[in-house]
Amino acid sequence: AVADRTLELVRVRAVANEKYAKEWLEFGITRKLCKRPVMIIPYGGTQHAMRQYIMDYVKEQIEAGQEYPFDDGRKNIDAFYPSGWLAKLVRQSIDEIIVSARKAMDWIQECARIYAQNGYPMIWTTPSDFICQMNYPKYDKKQIRTVLDGSIYTYQDERETGLINQRRVTQGASPNFIHSLDAAHMMLTVLKANTLGVEDFQMIHDSYGTQAHNLPLLSRTLRKEFHTMYQQNHLGGLREQLQSYGPDLPPPPDFGDLDINGVLKSQFFFC
Repeated sequence: AVADRTLELVRVRAVANEKYAKEWLEFGITRKLCKRPVMIIPYGGTQHAMRQYIMDYVKEQIEAGQEYPFDDGRKNIDAFYPSGWLAKLVRQSIDEIIVSARKAMDWIQECARIYAQNGYPMIWTTPSDFICQMNYPKYDKKQIRTVLDGSIYTYQDERETGLINQRRVTQGASPNFIHSLDAAHMMLTVLKANTLGVEDFQMIHDSYGTQAHNLPLLSRTLRKEFHTMYQQNHLGGLREQLQSYGPDLPPPPDFGDLDINGVLKSQFFFC
């Protein structure tokens, strides 16, 4: 959907003869191009990161034999300017299409900002009973010059001020909270699969592996555990946990119409 909307926006600009628009239509606006920018949204993804992912995509396509269409005046064919141009349209499409994810991310960031302003870290317990504390301290930094064996050296001394770094807390809140849920899902999957007889695992964040004869069982288990875990309102739960020790927070966004049961039948839900 994001790729389709981006294509519409590019076509409008191509009619107006805007720079890079016709070249992008020639190069192609695909699902693969838009996938990584979409995936990073709940994790606090920026337009700068989206541009880099688009540049990576262009490089991959060129290496695969596709012709480079942009006359961007650069000696190195990295599509820096064309990718920056398209990143703005991809971001606009994401904001129009993936409304709920943006609302959830914005709400988590607002909670972090309120707590940081009041001097509180964010503390929550994941569904696997793991306790998380997010507290980026603010440092007082000073440059110190000293003489050692006749030479002058400069180094930076950092000391905690007892305050919270509001910028880092706000930026990190959404990705850290979602990563904590991802980690809980992995832990719950391993524990459940182990009770079913799976003893060997190869797990990296959201990549699940085991011996070949146990893969069907692991595949079913990770879907069932995810389905069970997301019967809960995790944003509402986060609000309750935070308010148990700190200031009041705005209510979380309302649920949309996503049918979580679809996870159980999703062929490509996890790798």
